[in-house]
Amino acid sequence: MPTITVTTTNEFTMPEYGAYLDISQLVDYVKRSGSHFFDKDTMRFFRSRVDDYVFSGPDGWYFVTSEKHESAFARINEPRAYTVRRLSWTDDHSDLRLYELFGFQAFPTLNRARTAARRAAKVGVGLCVDCRLHLTYSDTCHECQARRDRKAS
Repeated sequence: MPTITVTTTNEFTMPEYGAYLDISQLVDYVKRSGSHFFDKDTMRFFRSRVDDYVFSGPDGWYFVTSEKHESAFARINEPRAYTVRRLSWTDDHSDLRLYELFGFQAFPTLNRARTAARRAAKVGVGLCVDCRLHLTYSDTCHECQARRDRKAS
């Protein structure tokens, strides 16, 4: 089992990739790493929800979050959309990372997002060669490809 040592000198042991994690364990590991991603205030601000399913993969744990963009002041009330995410550790085991797969709010339904997360966990994914921020099945993530398309036109 890898030992994660974060810059806050908080040290804890993570299970090997492929091991089962439930969503509460995943949230606990992320919080221990010093991230505020799952803090109540953060979740409330983005109107975020976390799906209960976690899919173990050869390169991390995949799960789905949803966010709803709404503002009474700006008269915005967009439908809830879903994002597939992967939790994995850095190569040097110095920290945990949360990545977006397919882009932020890429899925209109929970079932489509779960299907994508399940598939990604089976085959694994890699970082975009351009931005090194987003996970993708191909060499380039959707955001970098869209940027290329805009430049070409």
